[in-house]
Amino acid sequence: MDHLVCTICLDGLVNDDWTAIEENHSAISTAEALGMVTHTGSENHGVYRCTVCGDDHYGRAEIVTAA
Repeated sequence: MDHLVCTICLDGLVNDDWTAIEENHSAISTAEALGMVTHTGSENHGVYRCTVCGDDHYGRAEIVTAA
């Protein structure tokens, strides 16, 4: 299943480094629930909600596939 994530959360997923959003416990729980992901690309999406942090973003969305 594909998920849209922001670049900050993509960096956290790929590097397993959550210092950028360490105070958002819900986001870290969501990332842990996704487990291993594969970055499959990016596309302009207008406004989208990041699957991990839950924030609304505008512009480029990173697409990841959960393993």
